[in-house]
Amino acid sequence: MGARHFFLAPLLGALALSGTASMAAEDLDKGVEPVGPANYRPAETRLRSDTVKLVLKPEEQVEVKTLLAEGQVITYQWTSKGAQEGELYVDFHGHTLPPPGQKERVVRYAEGEHTAGRGAIVAPLTGEHGWFWLNMGTKPVTIELRVSGFHTKVEQHRVQTPGKS
Repeated sequence: MGARHFFLAPLLGALALSGTASMAAEDLDKGVEPVGPANYRPAETRLRSDTVKLVLKPEEQVEVKTLLAEGQVITYQWTSKGAQEGELYVDFHGHTLPPPGQKERVVRYAEGEHTAGRGAIVAPLTGEHGWFWLNMGTKPVTIELRVSGFHTKVEQHRVQTPGKS
């Protein structure tokens, strides 16, 4: 294989996977299977990784949100220190950001009382996808969240606890 073919082969392979070029007949004869959108997703944004560390006092709540386009992927892992089982509520969800007068779409990925979590999502809608935590214990809880993927931002929002100022 000449130098020209060496550099062109990966490019042609990427074009075939992205749907901008058809698979070569010899690839199909060799048993190479085409992939669909569930297996291959080109990204319009750069890959990024973010780490958020926060401390929740007893009865304090916070929301950390990523902005993600439909079909894009994030992987995540979060851990907590200071929380016992049943003391930290988490709601991992996503929602659209509709213009005034249009209905918001909401999806829930996971909800419950956990001290850690990890996984990945393929965004079913364009919008904010993130975690809401509530410290139901009597001691401060430290949370560390790591997110990698094709999101465009990560924001932290403190949520006012009802009855407190």
